[in-house]
Amino acid sequence: MPNINWDDVTESSGGGASILPSGAYKCIITSAEFVKTKKGAAALLVLWDVADGEHKGHFSDSFFDNKPFRHKDYLMLEGKALGVTKHKLHVLADANPSFKPTVAIGQDQAQPFVGKTCYLLLQERKYTYNGRDQSEVNVVRWLSPEEFRAGDFKVPDTIDERVASPSPAPVAAPTAPAIELADEDLPF
Repeated sequence: MPNINWDDVTESSGGGASILPSGAYKCIITSAEFVKTKKGAAALLVLWDVADGEHKGHFSDSFFDNKPFRHKDYLMLEGKALGVTKHKLHVLADANPSFKPTVAIGQDQAQPFVGKTCYLLLQERKYTYNGRDQSEVNVVRWLSPEEFRAGDFKVPDTIDERVASPSPAPVAAPTAPAIELADEDLPF
């Protein structure tokens, strides 16, 4: 049996990674790369993590290793979403005054986005996958620093798409004759 110094052990109740609730967060871009979406559209894929507060570094937990889909957003570089991308680049420039995101994109440089601050409004989504309840967060909107500081946004309600598990069918009690007892047979 190993000799364990229990004073050096941090108590834990177990469980997986904590859930990031819906809300606005100051975030930092941790990775950026130019990609093609499944539909073949050009995009800048950014991974982000929470930069401040009680959830700081939320996605740096080892649980999220090899799960970049949990904390990503696309800046579409063609198609109907260019207006949304323009907004994201505008508020990104506002949050990082010396950074010119349109120049970086024009020069096909994704690396300058890494380390930049962004303010994201997130919505938690609960769903069922392979019979197990799961949770994820989706980026609803990129906020300007002013909107974030002033609280000029509405926190979206959590989306709950979980599938209720069917209750097991009731089991009929076995049919057996009732035992006949007289009052005098009872011990009280």
